[in-house]
Amino acid sequence: MLILSFILVLGSGLRLYKLGSNSLWCDEAVFIRFRLESGTLLENIRFIWDKFCKEGIGVGVRHYGYGLFTTFWSSLFQGEFMLRLSSVIFGVISIVLIYKTGELLFGKRTGLIAALMLAISPFHIYYSQEFRVYTLVSLLTLISVYCLRRFQLNGKYKFLLGYVMSHTLSFYMNISTILILFAQIIFFVLYLRKYRSIFKKWILANLMILFFISPAIILITMDLIRSGGISGVNSSLVTPFFEFGFEKWIPAYTLMNFSAGYNSSILVGSFTLLLFLGLF
Repeated sequence: MLILSFILVLGSGLRLYKLGSNSLWCDEAVFIRFRLESGTLLENIRFIWDKFCKEGIGVGVRHYGYGLFTTFWSSLFQGEFMLRLSSVIFGVISIVLIYKTGELLFGKRTGLIAALMLAISPFHIYYSQEFRVYTLVSLLTLISVYCLRRFQLNGKYKFLLGYVMSHTLSFYMNISTILILFAQIIFFVLYLRKYRSIFKKWILANLMILFFISPAIILITMDLIRSGGISGVNSSLVTPFFEFGFEKWIPAYTLMNFSAGYNSSILVGSFTLLLFLGLF
C-alpha cells in the first residue's frame, strides 16, 4: 500500500537521521562491556551468572536476553551507527506490526493512523536511536497482542505459539514486561464468555509461558530472599512520592522528562506533566 510505504519511509528516515552522531552513553555502553568482559556467547552466559551471584538482579538478569543479543550483534558490527541500527530495525518493523494490529482490531484506517503516530512518535524515535532493549520489547509486545487477537478469532495453534514465544522472549529481555502479560490476561477474562471455546488452549499457553520463564523467576526469588529486596531497582519506584518529593517519584519523573526534557526545571516539568495528564 502506497500510504503505508510512505509512512515506513518517513519513520525510517526519522530514525536514521544522525543515528551515529553521538557517542555511546553509559546505558548503551554497559552492554558492550558485557561482551568485552565476557568474550564468547557461552562465556557471556557464565559471566552474567557469576555477576548475579555476586550482585543480585542487576542489568545482567533484568535484561539477560538482550545481553546475549548484544553480544551477538556487537561481535558482527562496530561503531555507534551500526550498533544502534538494530534498534532502528526493530522500530521500523514495529510500525508495520502496529498497522497490522490496528487493522485487525478496528480496520485499515485505524491501522494507518496508528502506524503514522508510531512513525513520528518522539518516544519511539528516541529509543530507536539507542542501543538498548526498548524497541525490541515494544515489537515483542505488539506481536503478543496481534497473536492473541488472531487466536481469539480463529483458534489456530500457530498464533497461540506466537503468543507464548513473544511473551517468553520479552520477559527475558526485560522482566517488567510481565505486566503486559497480566494486562492481556485481564483482557481475555473480560471477554471470557465470548471465547469460552478456546479457554483451555489459552490456559495451556499461559502455563507454557510460566514454565519457560520459571528459571528467571527462581533467580529473582533467590535474590529477594538473599537481599530482602530487588537490588538494582530504585527504591523510589515503590516509595510514596510525598516522602522523597514528587519530582523523584519514578513514574512522574519519567513523564516529566519526556514531556519537557531532561534538563527542564521542576516548574516547567510539572506544568507539562499536568498538561499531558489533562490531554490524556
